[in-house]
Amino acid sequence: MEPKTVMTVPLYLDRRGYLRAVDRNYRGVLVHRACWEAHYPLHGSFHVHHINGNKTDNDMSNLAAMAPKIHRRLHRIGPLR
Repeated sequence: MEPKTVMTVPLYLDRRGYLRAVDRNYRGVLVHRACWEAHYPLHGSFHVHHINGNKTDNDMSNLAAMAPKIHRRLHRIGPLR
């Protein structure tokens, strides 16, 4: 059995404390969104919420997709309209 090649991706913390991965175009991709989208579709402008509040814990059991209005309500930020 041949060993599989594993590609390493540079990670860094952005100014807001989220983990980002550098893609082929040298853009920072939010790791929690990439993790979610690897398993489920992310509809429209839905947000991916860290359930335990730890922005670096990107385990699928700690992520939940939700509408921006609901996400803002959880964090009590921005207009709720």
